[in-house]
Amino acid sequence: MTHDNRSRHDAEAEPKQSPPPTKADHFDLDQLGEEFSKAIREGKYPHIDAYTKRYPDNADEIRELLESISLIETFKQSKSAVSDASARQPAFRELDDYKIIREIGRGGMGIVFEAIHEPLGRKVAIKVLANNLLGESKHLVRFRREARAAAKLRHTNIVPVFGVGTSGEHHYYVMDYIDGLSLHQWLTSLDKDLSPAAPTVDAESANTFTGVNTNKRFDTDTLRQPGVDASLVKDTSAYQRWVANLGVSASDALHYAHSQGVLHRDIKPANLLLDRHNTLWIADFGLAKLAEQNAVTATGDIVGTPQYMPPESFEGNYDVRSEVYALGLTLYELLTLRPAIEGNGTADIIRKATRGVAVRPRKVNPKIAPDLETILLKALSHDPEDRYSSAEMLRDDLTCFLADLPIAARKTNPVERMIRWSRREPKVAALTTATFALLLALAGVSALSLIHI
Repeated sequence: MTHDNRSRHDAEAEPKQSPPPTKADHFDLDQLGEEFSKAIREGKYPHIDAYTKRYPDNADEIRELLESISLIETFKQSKSAVSDASARQPAFRELDDYKIIREIGRGGMGIVFEAIHEPLGRKVAIKVLANNLLGESKHLVRFRREARAAAKLRHTNIVPVFGVGTSGEHHYYVMDYIDGLSLHQWLTSLDKDLSPAAPTVDAESANTFTGVNTNKRFDTDTLRQPGVDASLVKDTSAYQRWVANLGVSASDALHYAHSQGVLHRDIKPANLLLDRHNTLWIADFGLAKLAEQNAVTATGDIVGTPQYMPPESFEGNYDVRSEVYALGLTLYELLTLRPAIEGNGTADIIRKATRGVAVRPRKVNPKIAPDLETILLKALSHDPEDRYSSAEMLRDDLTCFLADLPIAARKTNPVERMIRWSRREPKVAALTTATFALLLALAGVSALSLIHI
């Protein structure tokens, strides 16, 4: 434990005297959370008991929220420290056989560069661990684990890792270079006319595996597939089918990763990439968790982005159903063009995230197909037991939706199944209907003949 951490924990170990409540001291959980969050950011680290004593009737609710805020703010500060240290990373032009071209992104563990593998002349992306972390065994173990987790995955929708190495004091691993933009960047690039603008990078959501922070615009024709055309966004079945197809690709990739014992732990629009061929890629396994190496992350650690975290993760619980929930949040945002969880400040977002999604997708966009909403609502169930038990099951239901087949999330009656079959097989249905009509007419004629006899 560092000197700063000892000082912080010592401060937390000594509860401050709580001010006596006054008549004007009304209970406001969101305001209390923001007050606590601001104090942590200012380095004061107030004790939670000081707040529970002010409002003893709401002690459990207050403690649950403030503990989550404390973990989130601490995690954000550690990421910020790493980012600051990364900014001081000395410039270098090569790592072993790789010639460094330029910096293309930053993450919680280091910097990503565009590079050329000179023996093969291949463009790659290299992630280098921040220098200040080299002496900390926990971060080095996590960096190696990240490389191992990503390197063992071979899937058409997961950014592949080519190798891991050490050059002098620099630890790094090499990935494929994805020329594209994240779904977050695509969503935020939609202007008032719903046309894709030039992709940009911001410090919070930029994906570290892309070279999108270039001056090169995406041509309008680049995103000219059904559902991506600006004129088709949001209000058409073509767009909904495109989103469902993205969901199929992402859930299939997640199912594969889960079968290899790997959880991503930070599924969100910023970590789902579209390349210039409209292929979806899951990137940034920096928070990946190998099943056999759980001990590296301390009990109580919260990792991920609060706005895209499932409710149970705030209590330290996370499994494949949590990934289903996170992917559901991303699909919700794509279909409604707004995040499922929105709030004013960290405390408000955490409070809403722990309660789950409150607004049904069709209330935001009534044109969403009922079956697609049903799939989303099952994926976004607050109780993990009520969700799809695997990413494979989510993938299968999305595939059924695309094929106009009954989905497992909702039972269908015989009449509805007949209607679906008619839509899938219109010619056979028309012929069958005509045949039945002819038989019915013949039966009627025969009945009339018998009556006259």
